[in-house]
Amino acid sequence: MEEAGIKIKNLKFITTTNDIHLNEDKHYVTMVMKAEYDSGDVKVMEPDKCEGWDWFAWDDLPQPLFLSIQNLITSGYRPEN
Repeated sequence: MEEAGIKIKNLKFITTTNDIHLNEDKHYVTMVMKAEYDSGDVKVMEPDKCEGWDWFAWDDLPQPLFLSIQNLITSGYRPEN
């Protein structure tokens, strides 16, 4: 709700990724979660942090990918259909 203006349900933990940004001298541990849409209209709630929202097929993701998504793919994770 805070970032996309929608409510979600059935939140499920998927995995974590260990994301080391060498050029920025930063390290993040990202929790990957899965949820189902519940209600609301998708909108940019934090325009100073996010330009927009888009949905893509898993096999057709745009480039470049954020490091946590690269690491998720490298881990072998595939979403369920």
